[in-house]
Amino acid sequence: MKLKSRKIVLWMFYLLIGFNTACINEGETSYGRWELYNDSNHSIEITIFENFEKVKQINLKEKGSFWSSEVYKGDWGTTGLPPIFMVLEGDSLTITFDSTRQAVFKTYAGTYDKFNIYQNASYNTINESETQYILRYTFTEADYENAEPIGAED
Repeated sequence: MKLKSRKIVLWMFYLLIGFNTACINEGETSYGRWELYNDSNHSIEITIFENFEKVKQINLKEKGSFWSSEVYKGDWGTTGLPPIFMVLEGDSLTITFDSTRQAVFKTYAGTYDKFNIYQNASYNTINESETQYILRYTFTEADYENAEPIGAED
């Protein structure tokens, strides 16, 4: 009985060591940032709201323009970065293309939408180096086509 208990304790010890080793990034700290990149042929205006009040506006006036967050130490949750809604400081946003089309998103939409910039799965990871990365949302013509014409009835 004692031998069986020792084997169990030994296996638990090995599992614990293996788990801890897998969680350590060889002692290096990673750093990342969020980025919104305009790869469309449209001017993009992102208006961010908190409790229905406008708090910030981001303009991506032409193809190739981008907005970038500050760099964060990669020790937050699944992405390593604070959630994008915290970085943008809002609970909803409106994306306007050329003042003619618009898309509205909330932080907690429930279902996945590849055009919702609040959802981590909508971002691509770009590794700049072993310890530096960008989580980038790229606006394309598909984003423009997905947006509703302004003034269109539901």
